[in-house]
Amino acid sequence: MTFIGDVIASENEYLAGKGTYVDEEGNIRAAVMGKILKNDSKKEISVEGKLVFPKQGDVAIGIVTDVKDKVVLLDLEEVKDSKGNKKSLSKTSGLIFIANLSQSYLENPRQAVKIGDLIKGEITDEDAGAYFVSLKDPNYGVILGLCSKCRSKLIEKSKDMKLKDCSVMMCSKCKSIETRKTAKDYIYRGAQKWKFKF
Repeated sequence: MTFIGDVIASENEYLAGKGTYVDEEGNIRAAVMGKILKNDSKKEISVEGKLVFPKQGDVAIGIVTDVKDKVVLLDLEEVKDSKGNKKSLSKTSGLIFIANLSQSYLENPRQAVKIGDLIKGEITDEDAGAYFVSLKDPNYGVILGLCSKCRSKLIEKSKDMKLKDCSVMMCSKCKSIETRKTAKDYIYRGAQKWKFKF
């Protein structure tokens, strides 16, 4: 059994077949979860399985890849459906519009998230292969924030007085102060590290 994203061979060994893709380094990776099939006569490797697609209502874990004026771009890594089943994703894009970042009014998405943050949110819709995500619910938001100056972990210190569902964060290294819309299970609160459960 192989999982999405697992390296199963290299281009030097096999041709990429059905259910696979080739990464930048020439590794053949599984695009679906399933059984590895090798055809030595054709020098081809494939994965027999099903593609995993998130559905509306699924809880997603993703990494913020870009923050624009009105939208946040994500790489979605994993989803959990309503039955609690976890599924890894491959090359799946997510979008969060500014109105879905917080219950508070935000002038700029960077008040809630920054590039590199790990977020947890709800899939609300899908269009042309991009999944729309919402962080409005208090359970959703950043679960691990990184300082925008030195990339060290951010520690949640207190709630923001203006942005009611956002938090004041302090960098563990350079002591820079930033804001984030944190999930209820944010990993670093005060001086304590919380164990994150998905």
